[in-house]
Amino acid sequence: MAEANHLPNSFTAKTNFGDFHVRIVGNEYINIGGKNDCVQIFYDSYKNMGKLDRLETEKGGCSLSDDDIKGEKTIKMTDLGFTILRKLYPSVKEVTLIDSAKFPCKLPNGSRASMSYKQFFLLLKGKTYYQDRFEATPEFPQEVQALLDFEKNRKDIQRKPKTFNFMNPSLQAILTPIYDTCSTWETFIKKLQELYNRDVCQIMFPWYLYAYAAIMNMEITTFWKIDISKRPTISFEIKDEKEVQKYTRKNLVYDPSTFWGGFIYQIQYSNKAAHIVKNRVTTRKLKRDRKD
Repeated sequence: MAEANHLPNSFTAKTNFGDFHVRIVGNEYINIGGKNDCVQIFYDSYKNMGKLDRLETEKGGCSLSDDDIKGEKTIKMTDLGFTILRKLYPSVKEVTLIDSAKFPCKLPNGSRASMSYKQFFLLLKGKTYYQDRFEATPEFPQEVQALLDFEKNRKDIQRKPKTFNFMNPSLQAILTPIYDTCSTWETFIKKLQELYNRDVCQIMFPWYLYAYAAIMNMEITTFWKIDISKRPTISFEIKDEKEVQKYTRKNLVYDPSTFWGGFIYQIQYSNKAAHIVKNRVTTRKLKRDRKD
């Protein structure tokens, strides 16, 4: 077991992207957040490595200033945890994680459906979230090739069926014309992202797992690792702990909702894509007229 360097058990870390409450419990658990603990890293003394037990920003309260922590700030907040882990245990080079997180997608009828980050992000980017943002690699070497094959299959004309069941009558009518104009899964998914932007999850929810299965040769597990020696060091200033006392703290435990059943597929979808395409054409025409 490596001997820990000294840091206060509880302090405020002031960074250039926000102030965070840091709690170090028994030199094993590093908790970072504001009203909620949004990052938790466990130090495994037997393996001399870390484990990313929690990365959750959905409910907010991740910084003491209550600023929204998302996108690039989420990555920096996590890297702050890795930085603190390295300060405590400089010999630690690796952090493991289980990529099984889900996120709530708001559907057209106002309800929320639980979707897998891993499968959804792979369809959108060809990489998982942790691959894309933290350069994570699968814990099992054979899965590296499976991910390379997935990216190749997204771009392969032969892997895209001539027809596809979108599991919803209104979606079938909306998406089939778009699907027919795209030669690969990659171009089809990119087209949906262009048309629906932040609403793309509600368009993909009924069928995204079937598309994932059509592209992936071998299912990959949820076990990943991050080489934190290659992650950036986050500069922070330790501030007076009294500043965090005014916040009511609670520990966040992620409780994913149950997966929605077939009844959700009866939602009526409007053909938003047609309106977006029409509006974009009109906008481009107006811009050309002004130049003329």
